[in-house]
Amino acid sequence: MINVVFSILLLLSYLAFVIYIMKGGNLLMGFIMMSVVWIPVGVIGGQIDWDTFNGTIMQTAPSNIGSNVVLIFIGSWLGQVLLKTGIASTIIKKAVELGGDKPLLTAIILSVLTTLIFCSAYGAGAVIGIGVIVLPIMLSLGIPKAVATASYIMSVGAGMYSNAVIFSEKQAVLLLNETNPEYTYQVYQQVGIVATVVQLVIIILMLATTLGRKKQAKVHSWAAPTAPAVETDKKVPFYSLIAPFLPVVLIIAFGWNSLPAFLAAIFYALATCGYMKNFSNLADTISRSLFDGIMDAAPLIGFLFFQGIFTAAANADAFFFQETIGGIIPASTLALAIVFAVLTPLGLFRGPMSVFGVGPVTFAVINGLGIFSVPFLFALFQFTGIATTISSCPTQSWTIWAINYNKVTTTDFMRLAFPWCWVANIINLAILYVRIG
Repeated sequence: MINVVFSILLLLSYLAFVIYIMKGGNLLMGFIMMSVVWIPVGVIGGQIDWDTFNGTIMQTAPSNIGSNVVLIFIGSWLGQVLLKTGIASTIIKKAVELGGDKPLLTAIILSVLTTLIFCSAYGAGAVIGIGVIVLPIMLSLGIPKAVATASYIMSVGAGMYSNAVIFSEKQAVLLLNETNPEYTYQVYQQVGIVATVVQLVIIILMLATTLGRKKQAKVHSWAAPTAPAVETDKKVPFYSLIAPFLPVVLIIAFGWNSLPAFLAAIFYALATCGYMKNFSNLADTISRSLFDGIMDAAPLIGFLFFQGIFTAAANADAFFFQETIGGIIPASTLALAIVFAVLTPLGLFRGPMSVFGVGPVTFAVINGLGIFSVPFLFALFQFTGIATTISSCPTQSWTIWAINYNKVTTTDFMRLAFPWCWVANIINLAILYVRIG
């Protein structure tokens, strides 16, 4: 009976957490407050002793994000290098030349390239830096603001399914690098790359549906938002344009580890763009891009630190839920996949279905029951979180930027983006069940 009381108390705190986040509360502070509740309950309930608190929760869990932090920094650094060398802008300019003055074709090409870039690049700086190039082009072709915003943000999200940095980040959040070290990016990518393709196809269908209804009126370029100065006039050799795609190719096709793959892409970009010819220029570019990349990732690192503490406490407290919700959670992978497909909207506003929000709590509770395999459960939360938080929710920093930049309302953005992302998630969860469920 006492376990039921503890579980109800924890569930009430969880509900308060969800409401707090959905009302715009600070996610980092939310996890700190949750830890203040869940750790004492675990101590009183006998699930957290001194060694667990002093060792696992307060030391091991936050310390274990170390290797993942390095990869997050490297992913952000690569994004800044692509901007500063002019590689990103050159790729986009080539896409526009290929699409000509055809809005639909150009929008599709830009969506494909954005997706491919963000299979490796990471960070709000990279998303914004590329967005100030892509979005004015789309608007100048007469593409409606909501369509341009939705297609760009959804394309960024599509790339994130295959992004090694995102996988590493969530591996740290859920403590899988400690509890399930055999679950690597290469294992996840068996389903991750399929999810990328699925969402990209959905984006193309969305563009064909919205832009194919009627001929779009041409809008003069001066009517589009003015982009800040971006280094677009640099002459970049064609062979340097493979730099954004090198990490994924090296990791998947050649079995490289993530860190050397990203470093290889960074120095390949610098070398092929001529930065190795002048030591002073090389040193300055490395320093500036690394500084900007670290600044881009710093808020996320602080968040991961405290989320790791809470996740360790939640894993210890998962025992309490066996008597209350253990019988409610579906016992089959098919039923759980259907629940996530139907309840995808609960991933919005960083809700319980999103691993980018309060989902780690839900994950800890379900995983603690010992019913489902980690590869299936992780992908379930990852896919739903990317389809909602990353691709169609205004709580994401770069989504807020894009909405404000294009002067489109949040309602118009979500009304267009979310239904298509919901369809993408349903398809991805169905494929996930067939492949590893």
